[in-house]
Amino acid sequence: MEKDSINNKPLDFLSMLPDLVNIFLVVLDRDGRIVFVNRKACEILGHAQEKVEGLDWFKEFIPEEQQQEVRQVFDRLMAVEIEEVREHTNRIIAAGKQIRLMNWHNTYMRNSRGMIQGTVSAGTDITDMKAMKDELYGTENRLRSIFRAVPAGIGLVLNRILMEVNDMICSMSGYSREELLGQSARILYPNQEEFEFVGKSKYAQIADRGIGTVTTKWKKKSGEIIDILLSSVPLDPADLEKGVTFSALDISDLKQSHIALQREIELVTRIAETSPVGIMQINAEGFIVFANRRAEEMSGKIRDELMGCFLGDAFHFVSDSMGNNLKGDFFSLEYLSSMKSPVYGRQFTVRRADNEEMTIMINITPLLSEDSIFTGCMVAIEDISERRRLENELMRTEKLESLGILAGGIAHDFRNLMEGIFGSIEMARISGHLDEK
Repeated sequence: MEKDSINNKPLDFLSMLPDLVNIFLVVLDRDGRIVFVNRKACEILGHAQEKVEGLDWFKEFIPEEQQQEVRQVFDRLMAVEIEEVREHTNRIIAAGKQIRLMNWHNTYMRNSRGMIQGTVSAGTDITDMKAMKDELYGTENRLRSIFRAVPAGIGLVLNRILMEVNDMICSMSGYSREELLGQSARILYPNQEEFEFVGKSKYAQIADRGIGTVTTKWKKKSGEIIDILLSSVPLDPADLEKGVTFSALDISDLKQSHIALQREIELVTRIAETSPVGIMQINAEGFIVFANRRAEEMSGKIRDELMGCFLGDAFHFVSDSMGNNLKGDFFSLEYLSSMKSPVYGRQFTVRRADNEEMTIMINITPLLSEDSIFTGCMVAIEDISERRRLENELMRTEKLESLGILAGGIAHDFRNLMEGIFGSIEMARISGHLDEK
């Protein structure tokens, strides 16, 4: 009894083996009907073994659009018209009507005389693997497209050896891809000193915060020197031996534009500083952020005192040109921010910090964004006290001149009148009609 039990163990093991393996096993007869399916197959198909055996495999579990094609291949195999298809891929209808992609390994099932009785197929569900592979392939293609199309140089270095570069790197440097790959990045720098400076600075930043950015210079194949903004990020921050990606942007034109802009700013600043007119800039919050030398003199305050204060605090507005009394907040933020167009020639009497009164003329130009939002304003202030004094004197002179002209006219008319009277008297005396007395 014990001997029989031992002898039967191999048979028991073989009968258990199909259900032990995590592979879809299906045996079909010559008509394509299911003879056997294992536990894994039942799990994927969503049916019990007794419900599946005897069913037409192609009709029940192959999608309709593929049934004819797959069935024709099977029939030709049974007729030995084609060689045995040991591996192929097709879709099946799984549990819940889901379509799953299976990769099959096949062999013939033969009887004791070697005649083909059907097929034995072992399948692996590769649906998720295929989806991940497709996603990976799509991601790789997108990254390659970005790598080629991005308007910046991109590359990969390993121990500062160029392992990969995009077309923009080649365009920027003047070297071909073949000339760069496998070369030290030193080929891109004008001298050893610059090469070592970039390496030291960049890798110190990477160790500190995971990314390194430096402004440097590259030397093109033609010998031309260009300005470069270089940023680098390691593939694995914990292991730089895996490589470092970098991006390079040619900022030569930008740097030249920046230099030109700085020169223009310096020129405008010098003009403002030497201007006989006080100039102030007000920001969106109403604070003074710039005042030239003349504005200091006119306000009686030093520049540090003017910075950060309101226009109404720089000058105490006493009255306008009509003599109307003004409040100290006449040029408040509410007033300034409501301006949509420049205001010219507004005259005011103001009191300086030293209590001296003066007459000023103000021009204000609002600074508006593209969507007409107030971002600040420029204020030009001119001391017209002397001009007003001269205008008043001229006005008095003109009045005196007019009075003199009027008096002269009256005297002339009176003289003409008197001459007529005196003439008549003289004529009367000559004619004897008038006694000399």
